[in-house]
Amino acid sequence: RVANASGVEGVAGQRTEQLAGAGYQTVGPTNAPEQLEATQVLFAEGFEGEARALAEALGAPAEGVAALPAPPPVDPAGAHMVVLVGTDIAGG
Repeated sequence: RVANASGVEGVAGQRTEQLAGAGYQTVGPTNAPEQLEATQVLFAEGFEGEARALAEALGAPAEGVAALPAPPPVDPAGAHMVVLVGTDIAGG
């Protein structure tokens, strides 16, 4: 699931479409509760490798890849990975 943590309108939807076009299964985009400078890719247990590949595909920093905390910052809606798009890759 992609969440907008950048404040740039529409970026979560754009990144969701980008990932769907690259073959990722996606769910509807959402907004994060707070803004971030650095994009984070959060993963459910067993999905660290996929999260690292996803971060690379998005141009997100590798140090932003981390386990999905409990409770998660946004509802994952069944997704195994959550992308919190920060201002670093938002393109705004």
